[in-house]
Amino acid sequence: ELEHVFGFTGQHVQTLERNGDTIYYPIGATLVIGNIKDPHNQEFLKSNKVPSKISKICLSSNNRYIAAAHLGETFNNDIATVNVWDVKHKELLYSFDVHKGFINDLSFSPDENFLASVGTVRCCIWNLKDGSAAGGFSKSNVSGVSWCPLPKDFNPRRPKYQFVVACSKPMICTFEYNISSLQYEMYSTEFQLPGRIAGLKRSYQGLICIDEFSFIGTATGEVMVFSNRHEIFRTSVLVCSGGILTLRKVSSNTVLVAGGDGTLRVLQGHDTKWHVSHELNASKLLDDKVKLTSISQPSQGQALIGVSSGLMIDVNLDSMKTRIVEASASSGIGCVGFSPGVSDQFVTASDDARLRLWSLEDYQMLSDVAIDSIPCSMAVHTDMVIVGCQDGFIRAYSLKFQKLLWQIVNAHRGPIRSIAVNDKFIVSGGEDAIVRVWIPSTREMVGQFSDHTKAVTALHIDHSSSNIIFSCSLDRTIMTYDLKRSKRIAYHASSSKSDNRGFISMSQRYDSEQEVITGSVDGLLSEWDIDYPEPRSKYSVSSDNGGYSSIQVSPSSGEYIAIGSELGELFVVSMKNQSVIFNSQIHTGKITSLAWTSDEKQLVSVASDASICVWNFYGPDF
Repeated sequence: ELEHVFGFTGQHVQTLERNGDTIYYPIGATLVIGNIKDPHNQEFLKSNKVPSKISKICLSSNNRYIAAAHLGETFNNDIATVNVWDVKHKELLYSFDVHKGFINDLSFSPDENFLASVGTVRCCIWNLKDGSAAGGFSKSNVSGVSWCPLPKDFNPRRPKYQFVVACSKPMICTFEYNISSLQYEMYSTEFQLPGRIAGLKRSYQGLICIDEFSFIGTATGEVMVFSNRHEIFRTSVLVCSGGILTLRKVSSNTVLVAGGDGTLRVLQGHDTKWHVSHELNASKLLDDKVKLTSISQPSQGQALIGVSSGLMIDVNLDSMKTRIVEASASSGIGCVGFSPGVSDQFVTASDDARLRLWSLEDYQMLSDVAIDSIPCSMAVHTDMVIVGCQDGFIRAYSLKFQKLLWQIVNAHRGPIRSIAVNDKFIVSGGEDAIVRVWIPSTREMVGQFSDHTKAVTALHIDHSSSNIIFSCSLDRTIMTYDLKRSKRIAYHASSSKSDNRGFISMSQRYDSEQEVITGSVDGLLSEWDIDYPEPRSKYSVSSDNGGYSSIQVSPSSGEYIAIGSELGELFVVSMKNQSVIFNSQIHTGKITSLAWTSDEKQLVSVASDASICVWNFYGPDF
């Protein structure tokens, strides 16, 4: 069963919501419902119809609905879908497929009857009673939308709403039910700007309506204040230097402002007079250049902040004291591993050029080390993490002391796609199709093999003999080398080009004849015996054509193999009869790496969408 998922990247604006202790955030295409006090408490909302990543979420005022905007991507004709979920029943109510590319903003009406969604050139109003389109218009450079509070004399029998749209020229729209035509009609008015600023072109980012005022952020770091009643510009306040990314209401005279320079500022005042009363500089606090991309609705004097480095931070709005709620990688994770004999901590290497050490007890990040190049492969050995990097270097790091221990300069020409380590050897395989052997203590190269013609994608050191290594490649071959004799002792090749466009993953059985198992680009598993030229068996566990990007045989019993696909699916297969005993798809991107705990009770999977899944394993009853 799925024990825990983490993978909030903070890369998109406004992807974090909160209602008391309940928090909402996306991981890839999955909407996660978590608890700020209990990391074990998680529920997941995912539509099989929409596999693309979530780029924005919005919670309705009474927490009845939550809307998630998905990116438009090539595989779905660039359609950006909006999904609306019933929060209480965890049920998908509606999917709206009108926008293309990217949805810039979402906003529920105060009475939760309507949802507004805006893309770059279109604003749409959706009726949440029946899922129909209630109105909309086309406009260039639309970046934000926010409904105005309902007036005191609001008549639900003849409803009249207002909402503000941030576009080239911000405007206020009236959305009114016409009893004669029995339908809603909409008309708009541009806000009046004084002559000194009317001619200036601004890029607007972030919008919120509070009482009779609208607050719109700009890319230059200003917050512009407009009077909704009089439809006129009132004032502007310079708040930050990196552009405004999002705004949140605290009270009628207090606004939270998140900036691209990593600052959170509390703006207080009224009408034309506003000032910054409190400030938090997250870049300085974290010693890292970050952006603040999300602010949750404040609750009991606290607000949850989303950071572009993958952090969720709980902030006390009076003292501005902070607490890290959850940490994640901000970009794709390529590798995961456990140190031998350790089952409560694991290491990841990600595309943001960082190594991280995680705890399986409370899911907190224990260590975070920046490395000098993007990691392409990784092996954990005793207290060291050895990384094959994109620049062709091999580097060893201590996560305990968070520092570089040593490096091998120009170990390969180009990225090092695979690496394997034991007490005697470090073996590396590169994009340059070469396998090299190094002595760990001296970093001296003691062997080189050039039998492959394409990138070496996986390496494995034999379970029984530490001087025997296996390599596989995109050239559809598997090589077996004896490091003591410095020679190749076996060669295997796939005879079929039609069902094998190259090997991309490898593992080894612990039982039987300890056959080597390979996963191919085409989604085929093959078991190879060193004494036989052809595979002992070939089989597939999925009906699609996604490749098996990572495979790992369970280390304790050796009876199971975990398989991660390029489409984000995870399979656990019985080695006895090749039957699938478990299948799930939480990851949105390619599963890049898998790792079992040494006691075989848990499995960790990581993916290119920056997500990490921790699975509890109970054997055949999984």
